[in-house]
Amino acid sequence: MSINYALRENPLNVAPGVYSAWVRRRGAADLDTVINTMVERGSTVTRADILGVLEDYFSTIEHLVLLGYSVLTPSANYSASVKGNFDGPEDCFDAGRHQVAGRVSPGARFRRAVAENAGVTKVISDVPKPIVQSFIDYESGERGSTLTPGGLAGIYGGRLKFDPQAPDQGIYLIGADGSERRVSVVARNQPGSLIFRTPDGLEEGVYRLEVRAALGGDQVRPGTLAETLAVSPPASP
Repeated sequence: MSINYALRENPLNVAPGVYSAWVRRRGAADLDTVINTMVERGSTVTRADILGVLEDYFSTIEHLVLLGYSVLTPSANYSASVKGNFDGPEDCFDAGRHQVAGRVSPGARFRRAVAENAGVTKVISDVPKPIVQSFIDYESGERGSTLTPGGLAGIYGGRLKFDPQAPDQGIYLIGADGSERRVSVVARNQPGSLIFRTPDGLEEGVYRLEVRAALGGDQVRPGTLAETLAVSPPASP
């Protein structure tokens, strides 16, 4: 089995006729899938033992990070950072203006495993639809994870431009219960990027982000961000 990719015109318009590879993911593997795969590959440890060890592993990493350590593992590196601006050198952390955020980056073993062992297969590009490659929440500075109600945000990719007058096109936030909110304030509507104001009043929870546009015809097609976006509860004063 290999990593599938398709070639699409570079949305950043580096030069006419320049294409880039876009990975076609087979799906998302959660922790249960990882554990099941471990068992299927012949692990001598029972599923219950794996769950217990992993819970200890995760909680210990969290404990060390909360103590102020950077935790470096072969698979990933964990640390914490402080978000927000401070009013001069005498200012202090204020939960109303600042936020402590977790950070994770690839570890050396994971980077080496992908670089040295990954096989790739070229596949035919899918039907034209918006390509939602990345998302940034400018209010928090987080990429592909956080959604701040009322804050400025950006989407980057390709074929993103939509008809703002069409009621079935635009940027949509879809809650876990299937409810939808259409973004009403869009400052930039270009093929390679969308800049918009996140709707006020979004409830705490996880959302999927979709861009819906009609490309080359009357049929509206959605493009979905791979990551889900979380609205956190308001910080305590």
